[in-house]
Amino acid sequence: MQPCPEYEDRILDYGELPPSERAEVDCHLSTCHPCLQFQQALREVDQGLERALADVRLRAVAADVLRKAQTPPKRPSLLPEVLDFAGWTSVTAAVVAAVLVIAPLQEPLVWLALSGAVVAGSGWFGVRSWQEMK
Repeated sequence: MQPCPEYEDRILDYGELPPSERAEVDCHLSTCHPCLQFQQALREVDQGLERALADVRLRAVAADVLRKAQTPPKRPSLLPEVLDFAGWTSVTAAVVAAVLVIAPLQEPLVWLALSGAVVAGSGWFGVRSWQEMK
């Protein structure tokens, strides 16, 4: 059975019709069995598609979650630690330079000791920031 040609498009667009046209279609559906069957068939198709698409969406979401769960976490970048190391080295060097300006040193061994202190202090701050990042 075919729906009435003048109502077929309106039945297809039923959900988007303004209330006045929808009332007219409802009135027609109450008296026309072929149009009512057409509307019921459309509803069955819509419901079947919704179920099928819900299953497909659910599978896609499950596959995405599984893929993310199986992907190993990315290793953190070393750049922040390198920059921390460079920054603290600069700060320590500035403090040492200020001390040398105030009280200049004449012995090379003292220079070597101060340089070692600068590197050790910077290394300590770099290692500390690396541990905080983990």
